[in-house]
Amino acid sequence: MAFFDWSDELATGIQKIDDQHRKLIELVNGLHDALSRGKSRDVLGGLLKDLAEYTDYHFKTEERAFARYAYVNAAAHKKSHDDLIGQLQDLMAKHEKGSLA
Repeated sequence: MAFFDWSDELATGIQKIDDQHRKLIELVNGLHDALSRGKSRDVLGGLLKDLAEYTDYHFKTEERAFARYAYVNAAAHKKSHDDLIGQLQDLMAKHEKGSLA
């Protein structure tokens, strides 16, 4: 069972961004599945790494679009990106310490 499902309500109407959002949801669901099944540290480490790398790629894509199209909520959206990156870094730090799984 998926932790998070894509819905049309999440669509931005920008195909590239929507495709990246779908990929992020796929990665989050894979991480949730691994955590809920108590998979090994190696599996979790790989999933966290993949999620971190793709999140960085996606956020950079969005932030370039913010600048290009003078998105009025860019600062607030960038803050949400920074907050999510912080949460992901916390998960990675917990994993490295052995306290995540």
